[in-house]
This record gives sequence, C-alpha cells and structure tokens, in this order.
Amino acid sequence: MPHSWQTAYGELKEYIAKHPTINIGMNVIRLDDDVRPEFYRLFGAVCTGFLKDNFPELLEKGHVLSRNWGEINRTVMDSLKLELI
Repeated sequence: MPHSWQTAYGELKEYIAKHPTINIGMNVIRLDDDVRPEFYRLFGAVCTGFLKDNFPELLEKGHVLSRNWGEINRTVMDSLKLELI
C-alpha cells in the first residue's frame, strides 16, 4: 500500500491532468481562480502527508514547541501588560 503522501500526490497529478488551464513550468505557475483552492488543498495534503510519513518525530517536536511558545507568549504578555509580542 502506498504511503499517504504518494496517494495524495497521485490525486494532485490527476487534478492537474483534468484541468489543462493549470500551467506549471520552470519559469511559470498559472492557476486560474476556479482551480486554485482545490489545487492548494491537494498540494497541502501532499506536503502534510510527506512530513507525517517521513518525519513524524519532528512534527511532534514542532507541536510541542508551538504549544509551549503559546503558553509562554500569553504569560509574558499578561505579566508585562503587553498587547502584542
């Protein structure tokens, strides 16, 4: 069974093949307004799947770091009466 990123990549390739107005080349990326949201949704799924499949431990560390930053950010803002960091 292929990895999730490979499945998502296959779906992205199918979407591109079905929409000839999508033009991706060495010096050009052209996505019409009607195809852009779904293209980026599929592209994001490929990226996310690749990271989950190949670097799960780094993703977990990133989540922990993000969570801790949020807590520290709130603590510093509250203690120093800041509106924004």
